[in-house]
Amino acid sequence: MDKLTQAQRVLAETKYLSELGDSEDYERFESLVELRQSLVDQIDAEGELSPELKKVVQELFQYDTIILGHMQRIKNEAAEALIRLNGYKKQIHAYGNQGHLDGLMFDRRN
Repeated sequence: MDKLTQAQRVLAETKYLSELGDSEDYERFESLVELRQSLVDQIDAEGELSPELKKVVQELFQYDTIILGHMQRIKNEAAEALIRLNGYKKQIHAYGNQGHLDGLMFDRRN
């Protein structure tokens, strides 16, 4: 796939996620990051940018803050879930069975 086609694919995915990113999960954003990285690698390997490719890359930059905002939201949700999970683990440990009993004693007073 040539650089321009790859850049247009990244741009289309970026536009989609910038508009509907609130309803998408982290996997979609992860695939966008991988697409962007492969585009960067192609650009680094070949060096020179054509005017058409420069235009697409500049348009991509316009969506960075929106995409980063969506990714930050996903990161915050994951952090909150980890905090809740750790809280659940502490409660289970605190109130759960603390091992087995070695013996049992009954008092038979009347």
